Amino acid sequence: MKQKRRFSVVIVLAVSLVFALGLVFGFFSEADYLIYDLLLHVRPKLAQDESIVFLEVDDTAIDYVGVWPWSRHIMADGLFLLKELGAERVVFDIEYVQSSPRGVNQTVLTEDIPEVLDRDFVTMNSNVRDLVTAISQGYIKASEAGDYLDQLEDLSGDIKAGIQREIMSISRDNDRYLGEGAHFFQKAFFTVTMIPDAAVNLDPEYLKWVAKEKSYSRVSGDLRSVPEFPGIMPAIAPVLEGAAGAGFPNIIIDSDGVRRRIHLFSRYGDQVFPQLVIRPLLDTMGDPEVVFSKKAITINTGEDTGPVVIPLNPDGTVSINWTGTVFSESFRHVSYYLLALYQNQEQELVHNLKLMNADEYFSYYEGEALPLEVWNYLETIKVEMSTGLRPYDREYADGKEYFLELVGDFLSGPTEAKITSIIDEIVGSSEYTQDEKAEYLRIREEVAVNFASVKELYDDLADTRARIRASVADSFVIVGATATSTTDWGVNPFEKNFPNVGTHGAVLNMVLNRDFIREAPPWYALAAAVALVLFLAFVLPRLNPVPGVLLGLGIIIVFAGIVSGGLLVFDTYFQSAGSLMLVLTGFIALFIAKLIATGREKAFIHQAFNHYLSVDVINEILKDPQKLSLGGEKKYITAMFTDVRGFSTISEKMDPTDLVRLLNTYLSEMSDIILEVKGTIDKYEGDAIISFFGAPVAIPDHARRACLAAVRMAAVESELNVRFIEDGILTSPLYTRIGINTGDMVVGNMGTASRMDYTIMGNSVNLAARLEGVNKQYDSRILISEMTRSELDDVFLLRRLDKVRVVGIHTPVRLYEVLAESRSAGDKALEMVAAFQKGLDLFEEKRWKESAKVFSACLELASDDGPSAVYLRRCREYIKTPPPESWDGVFNLSVK
Repeated sequence: MKQKRRFSVVIVLAVSLVFALGLVFGFFSEADYLIYDLLLHVRPKLAQDESIVFLEVDDTAIDYVGVWPWSRHIMADGLFLLKELGAERVVFDIEYVQSSPRGVNQTVLTEDIPEVLDRDFVTMNSNVRDLVTAISQGYIKASEAGDYLDQLEDLSGDIKAGIQREIMSISRDNDRYLGEGAHFFQKAFFTVTMIPDAAVNLDPEYLKWVAKEKSYSRVSGDLRSVPEFPGIMPAIAPVLEGAAGAGFPNIIIDSDGVRRRIHLFSRYGDQVFPQLVIRPLLDTMGDPEVVFSKKAITINTGEDTGPVVIPLNPDGTVSINWTGTVFSESFRHVSYYLLALYQNQEQELVHNLKLMNADEYFSYYEGEALPLEVWNYLETIKVEMSTGLRPYDREYADGKEYFLELVGDFLSGPTEAKITSIIDEIVGSSEYTQDEKAEYLRIREEVAVNFASVKELYDDLADTRARIRASVADSFVIVGATATSTTDWGVNPFEKNFPNVGTHGAVLNMVLNRDFIREAPPWYALAAAVALVLFLAFVLPRLNPVPGVLLGLGIIIVFAGIVSGGLLVFDTYFQSAGSLMLVLTGFIALFIAKLIATGREKAFIHQAFNHYLSVDVINEILKDPQKLSLGGEKKYITAMFTDVRGFSTISEKMDPTDLVRLLNTYLSEMSDIILEVKGTIDKYEGDAIISFFGAPVAIPDHARRACLAAVRMAAVESELNVRFIEDGILTSPLYTRIGINTGDMVVGNMGTASRMDYTIMGNSVNLAARLEGVNKQYDSRILISEMTRSELDDVFLLRRLDKVRVVGIHTPVRLYEVLAESRSAGDKALEMVAAFQKGLDLFEEKRWKESAKVFSACLELASDDGPSAVYLRRCREYIKTPPPESWDGVFNLSVK
């Protein structure tokens, strides 16, 4: 008993060492990923913080605005609007790392310049008219006109300079404008991407400025635990100068392409940068101290709830605690379309108000202030706030509300009625002609139309504004691209097509909820697995097989349950794939060792394993030992028989040592090919190999695999022939003939309890054997039956041959020859096969002379083509002596 226990302990230690090495080298990583993802799907969903909003550049927004990437003034205008409507913080998951071309200020181009031109030219014309009138009426003498002309020239110069200034303002630095929008917003954050190499194309002074001004300084503890990068790629200076801070958007992608982990802080030199959403989150916390250690990141918020302690994985990363839903169901979503729509609606509203002002509508308005005067004032203070000329305050946002109130009062108040009332008085008066009254009626109708259309525009704008405010007020806004035309997509445990911007929302939500996933060191589960297997090593030898199996399965189930419960209940994931495999493998090894040590079924297992050459067969036995019992089952599979032409003659001429060397090398190479495509080797008969495909493990494409093995065997044989002839083992090359058939066969263990083979039997097997011999009749290499052909697609270059009755098989079978894989077949081979099939069609139509010409042409394309020579010979014989008229085209082959 002690010897058995020692042997069991040795097995446990050996298996444990193997799996420990597997863990070290990451052999079980992807299996662990699958288990982890599965547990995430059954884990309770994480609450979604209501303050998080995704502002998406989605398909709707791109359809409305235009092709992405957009001009940066669109994002700048969006920042002004977001601030106005109460958004708390905005973070851009968009990397503005290159300068953009200057843009056109549409407001200046379409509104300001026309207004300036109208105003200044009216002024100029008025002054010229007044001067001419004064001279003509004698108020100014001609001799005194020169002084007035000088004044007109000065006025003209001033007007010209003013127009030039307006024209210069058409061109706008959109990068600077975006930075101004960020400065105006005050709490806007942009990217500083961590890169694996030093940024050689950036100004070193700018990088120093970014490292000093945009890093996070309130850090302490073991900074060596923070990953370091040699370079950074920050947003460009005009943008970043207006930002409240910056963070890195880098995301870790596991070896299977899935995002599961992330770094929350990184170092560039001595400076620490937070992750993209962590930087604004720290801002909301009042920029607290962050303490680093190897096991955790502690954020000392100073709040009553205590510090935020974020556990670190052994590799220094943080596991992302996803919400447990797909992106579209995570948090709130707003299309940037709404912001772009609002900006256009507002511009159109102001433009229409200016037109109404030009038509003197506002002269009848009795409100406490003129809307356009308020608008112009607000535009002035917006520029001052965004450029730093004055600090931001609520005056702008409150002023916009006041502006809209005034516009609403103007549009819905008594102004329109006053205008129409005056027109009605004019129309009812006798002082005006009918033509004049008609013109006033037209104006009255125009007034009604103008007020109605601007009211509708105002109502639409108010609705859009309300929708945006409801979505962004008091919110943490994350801006990113989610349109299908963009490339910022990835994979997470819940979606194969996941917008990467969603990762930042998940990270932010995880910290806000203070709900984290811990990843235990891999040796935790490994140690537990070793302890369980050692327990089995001491207990199994004392148990009978059935209780032993139940105990082993029970331990495996309990271990899997503990691992699962670690994540589902205690938020701790144990890397379990390797450990589970260790327990399973240890149990199997111990159980087999028990059988061997006690002598139970020792001869049976030894005999079975000695005869099964396929790894798949061995695996099936380990799964179900009952497969070692006598008996078989009917399966639809493919059999393959091979034989070397004239091998007896070759062997008679060879030295026995060389013969053994030749045969071992040949059989090894051929067997490896069969096993590589999941075939099972039945037996060897001298130089012949009998194999089958589709059992014991079911393979749907067994026929294709058999043909693939045959083609590869022919190719490898050619290489072996070169080697054998160069080594002097052979004087002439080997030539293997192969027969393949598909059909119902009995497969299983045949023989006696003490001597058995895992083999195949049946007529379909016999036909495969006959087809190997039929190659002699056609001087072909690889023959398959029509049953096999029906299972194939266009992977192989095939040609149709006769219908034949082989020895022992009475049903006619159509033959096909496999020539090569289609992808490797040359144009000449394709041409020859096409010609051959034409010749065979003529042959079967008994048009011997025409057929002979075609087969002769085939031999000109391939002089060594055996089947072409066979058919040409037949044609010539049938020209002389045709077969009986009753001949059905089927050949009866009398030779095996």
